[in-house]
Amino acid sequence: MRFVCLPVVFAAAVLAVPSVARAGDPPIGLQAFAAIDFNSFAASKTYKAIFGSSTIPGFGGGADITGLGTKNLFVRVAFTRVSKTGSRVFVNGTDVFKLNNEPAKLSLTPIEIGAGWHFLIKGSKLTPYAGGGVLIEQYKVDYATSSDLNESQTFTGGDIFGGVQYAITKVLILGGEAQFRILPNALKSDLASSAANAYGETQGGGFTGRITIGVKFGK
Repeated sequence: MRFVCLPVVFAAAVLAVPSVARAGDPPIGLQAFAAIDFNSFAASKTYKAIFGSSTIPGFGGGADITGLGTKNLFVRVAFTRVSKTGSRVFVNGTDVFKLNNEPAKLSLTPIEIGAGWHFLIKGSKLTPYAGGGVLIEQYKVDYATSSDLNESQTFTGGDIFGGVQYAITKVLILGGEAQFRILPNALKSDLASSAANAYGETQGGGFTGRITIGVKFGK
């Protein structure tokens, strides 16, 4: 739990900023973006056994709100959707036995609520940034032939992110971002069949690479 304290405190402090701009403050702006994620899960053996790969793409979007007391600070809300179909498995030591007639469909919905800091470079179209926040992830696995085994749970953790944005025009922004997601003990249960227990993997987070294309509203 201590690993999520810094992003949680960071996000809470920023969200406490008054929503109404004071005289002399920079104007509030909004950058809405679409995102493609490449998720590499820390529980790599579990995901490889059930879904054939520990790297699964996700799609979604979000918005960064700027101008909250300073030009550098922004608050973020974002969500993505991750989906992959695999198979129930039985793990015995190093052997993985797929139950081919029992498909398993994974659905993840990560929701990010956080804040960050733009490192503005005068005269440059490039803007590096970094931040962190709270990560809320809905985890579901549906078994088409064994609905009594369906899994559904919501996990809470944190994420730390950093990236760079490139201003194609005054309103069109292209970005690249790296995230480290922390969901401690997310697989420490009967979720993910017996594979997670067999491999001793409990971390539900991992590394995420993100490509964004956004539209900027306001200054």
